[in-house]
Amino acid sequence: MGDQQSMFVILAVFYALECLLWLPRGCVAFMVTIGDRFRLRYPRDFLGNHRGAFVVKPLLPLGTTHCAAPMPIALAPEGIVYELVANVHAGESPVTTGRCLQWSELKSIKAKGKAVVINGLRWWKTPAAPIAARQAKELRALRDTDEADRSAAIESWLADGFDSHALAEVTADVKGQGRVIGILGSILFVFVNLGLLPLAFMFAFTPLWGWIIGLALLQTTTITHLFHRAHSRLYPDAGDERFTAALTMLLFAPAAMRAKDGLVLPAFSRFHPLTVAAAVMPAVTGRHYAAFLLRELRHTQRPAAPGIARQISDWYRERLTSGIEKFCESNSWPTDELLRPPERSDPDSQTYCPRCHSEFVVKQGTCLSCGGVGLLNFEAKVE
Repeated sequence: MGDQQSMFVILAVFYALECLLWLPRGCVAFMVTIGDRFRLRYPRDFLGNHRGAFVVKPLLPLGTTHCAAPMPIALAPEGIVYELVANVHAGESPVTTGRCLQWSELKSIKAKGKAVVINGLRWWKTPAAPIAARQAKELRALRDTDEADRSAAIESWLADGFDSHALAEVTADVKGQGRVIGILGSILFVFVNLGLLPLAFMFAFTPLWGWIIGLALLQTTTITHLFHRAHSRLYPDAGDERFTAALTMLLFAPAAMRAKDGLVLPAFSRFHPLTVAAAVMPAVTGRHYAAFLLRELRHTQRPAAPGIARQISDWYRERLTSGIEKFCESNSWPTDELLRPPERSDPDSQTYCPRCHSEFVVKQGTCLSCGGVGLLNFEAKVE
């Protein structure tokens, strides 16, 4: 294989790498290739570790990837603790380090790339730099709130994550901004990967390199300009990330092909995953996801945190549960129906696990798979 062919193969490899997304634990992605049938994706054990995992985005540039990225901390009027109080997908292990700070101890909060840095230490990593910038800004605002008003400020911030009307507005804005960029990225994808790459193995491009480079630059320049303008409007606080991304797209065709990802992926990050699931997925899927989240919040067994950390975690879990319940009520999903016992598959089964819905023939006991969750009788009323 000659230098010409090698160059285009390398570009194809880099494009494949651009299709990978590092998804931290506690985050979920909503992906669609064509149309509006979104799929839920989350970090698995494959291609990952205890911090997160790689997931594959839609291979075509026209595809859409949204990410819901809750901050992996519990907040309360007393302070913050590093703990994702509710698993956002089945099979996820509780995320906690026990690191706890009172609000007065939060001296500096800033975003560094995709990471949120508190007091000079990196606390967590996000899927995209605009998400980190937004989360750091929100955390600073809560820190600077008067102590007497902080409880109401946190509850208001939680409620914003379940605002379906705000999500609809963001959806319309992002869809309009991303459509043209997605089409231009697809044209560039066809030009390089489906046009030039196969022809590179049959013809020498020596007399045509000027035209090829000129056409590529014309496309990357157009995409970069539109991306920079739309990104400035959607994420005004992500200036450094925007400059780096725009420069990379201008000079590197695979990055320009995936420009739509950088624009739409962080757009839904401030909303709770349930809010996004209810908006972009079928209603029955949203109901099932809501039931899962409520079971996780009510029944997941977690290591006992010491002192104030446990107090912060319990306060936040109570408010988060209330927020999900109110969201379910607004969507006509009664919580008693969501939490009703599973259909008994074996007539000998007498109890079930309220978290994973496994069935047991014993009259009482615990579910070891769920860390010792107490079993419930099938005839017992769930409260």
